[in-house]
Amino acid sequence: MDLPASPATTLDALQQRLTDCGLQPAASRHGPALCWQGLRLGGSDSADIDVELAVTPHPAARQYGFMLFVGCTPALREQARPLLDTLAPAAGAWLWCGPRGAGRFCQRVFDAFLYINGPLLRETMQHGQTQPDWAAFFASQLQLGQQLLALAQQYRRAQHDDSQPELGALLQEFARPPLLHSHYALTLARLLELGLGQQQLTQGIFEQLLRPAP
Repeated sequence: MDLPASPATTLDALQQRLTDCGLQPAASRHGPALCWQGLRLGGSDSADIDVELAVTPHPAARQYGFMLFVGCTPALREQARPLLDTLAPAAGAWLWCGPRGAGRFCQRVFDAFLYINGPLLRETMQHGQTQPDWAAFFASQLQLGQQLLALAQQYRRAQHDDSQPELGALLQEFARPPLLHSHYALTLARLLELGLGQQQLTQGIFEQLLRPAP
């Protein structure tokens, strides 16, 4: 089943998987939300939604489960856990990102990471190239890095976060399981800004790699 990335189609697919898996009581659709056990779940981070579900569509997701990025309070997360476990590929195979809005941020970051090597691999497979266009590949990575940096900075501003964490402490925090974080998405944004803020250094490394050998 092909899944266009529209909210309505995605909600339809989510409801179909819940029906296929026999979740009881059944979830129902009300406007832009799935309703289950008094909870409203959907892709929006508005006050009308209790649990934000950022979903990356995939043709086989109805059969095998969805990649879910969840934004809500810890209490609502636990209340929604049976439904989230049913929608995901396996119980617990979904990412709790923090409060509403955190799910969409993490989805955009993870989608970008999945994209990083896609164009290079497709070009190599389609044209049988033994020597990919490394210059174009590195240029695309720099551009993607700039976009991720802007996204991380935007998220931190939205959270009114102007802290200056030390790298060691930040890496130690990030290594903890997401469920132990108070705000996984914010930790991710801080780490991205700290790492991707060195754009000049990164560009210099790429230019050195591309320089012809003497």
